[in-house]
Amino acid sequence: MVNGEWSIETLIEKISVFPRKVFGLEMPEIKEGAAASITLFDPAAEYVFEENMIASKSKNSAFVGQPLKGKVIGIIHKNQVVLNA
Repeated sequence: MVNGEWSIETLIEKISVFPRKVFGLEMPEIKEGAAASITLFDPAAEYVFEENMIASKSKNSAFVGQPLKGKVIGIIHKNQVVLNA
């Protein structure tokens, strides 16, 4: 931790690597010729989380109205690119 916050590398490891280890899932590789499965993330993006950003039918969240830093901007998966609006 730096200044009471996790580094971006530690955070990515905790949310992507560790769960795969716990559930015994294969670790995807980024290599030439392989189908991409990548999350596009901007760690510097700052925004206020609003209820209309919730995709679930349940619209309750402790984060509604809160300023947040770091945002997923899209994914690349199986030759498809999906970008958040």
